[in-house]
Amino acid sequence: MCGRYFLDTLPELLQGQFKVHKFPVYPARYNIRPSEQVPVVVADESGQRTVIEARWGLVPSWAKDIKIGYKMINARSETVAVKPAYRAAFKARRCLIPASGFYEWEPFAGAKRPVVFAPAEADALALAGLWEQWRSGDGETMVSTTILTCAANDTVAPVHDRMPVLVDSENYQPWLTGDIEEASSLLRPADDHALIRAPLFEIRPIEPDDDPGIAAVIRSVMPEFGAEGPGFAINDPEVGAMCAAYSGPRARYFVVTHRGAVLGGAGVAALEGADECTCELRKMYLLPRLRGFSVGRKLIEICQQTAKDLGYKQMYLETLTGMDQAQKIYAKAGFKPLDGPMGATGHFGCNRFYLKKLR
Repeated sequence: MCGRYFLDTLPELLQGQFKVHKFPVYPARYNIRPSEQVPVVVADESGQRTVIEARWGLVPSWAKDIKIGYKMINARSETVAVKPAYRAAFKARRCLIPASGFYEWEPFAGAKRPVVFAPAEADALALAGLWEQWRSGDGETMVSTTILTCAANDTVAPVHDRMPVLVDSENYQPWLTGDIEEASSLLRPADDHALIRAPLFEIRPIEPDDDPGIAAVIRSVMPEFGAEGPGFAINDPEVGAMCAAYSGPRARYFVVTHRGAVLGGAGVAALEGADECTCELRKMYLLPRLRGFSVGRKLIEICQQTAKDLGYKQMYLETLTGMDQAQKIYAKAGFKPLDGPMGATGHFGCNRFYLKKLR
């Protein structure tokens, strides 16, 4: 199975690895999903490699509706040579799908968390794929692709019993232009040492060395939503010294890390200008690469339980128009909208206010 992957390798590195004339410049993408357009490497009639775009989810040329692609994001390598949906593409339209890594989900603390599988040595993985060209009734054409899967190796097996077929660099050309026998011989699990496994995120209390990292996150995310002028938390003195700011007896701050790098955080502290039973959910920000993986939901759960343990009975937060995804997370967590602000945070730039009873 491969239902999500990411691509943040520099184009010049991809160009060198896949030996294409030019790899197009794309923004880093950390949550590539089925039905999205993705870059794939194909061979032209002369055998030269080039990059094209394809919709993830194969649509056979004979299909009546592109919706079939949602069911064909992966193809089992064991049957790809004989299945009607794939056999023509396997014979003549094989491709390589560059990926900086892929995700699977493992049970963790009563829920599931994403696990990253990334290359141990190469700049990017080359996922074995197939591509097709489909034409609609009105003559519109669409290129689509699928990722081939095989039995998991020992690195992936503890999380999932299937994994993408990975093609080594010396086999790029045989995969793209070789005959069926050559291609079939490459449909096998990757070497156990080809991948590095790591949780997408870990959440822990802030430490002094985290201050530069979380400050960089806050100063990166807030301007993304226009929250950088007067009246916003980006200007709070504590941004540069978060560990000290949340070291009091009724304050805590948690950072989200991946392989040691701080990628987000959130905290809880007394709401200034309010009674002692009211706390504030403070400075919850995540870099784009963490969004869409329930990290915000997990942070809120941790902060709410922490607030209860610290004796608070209700939690307040404030945000602003445009941070729509965050507000959806707040609503799902049980926060109710307020007509106006509470306390005296000094964040007059905010215009959306929420409160949740904790007890």
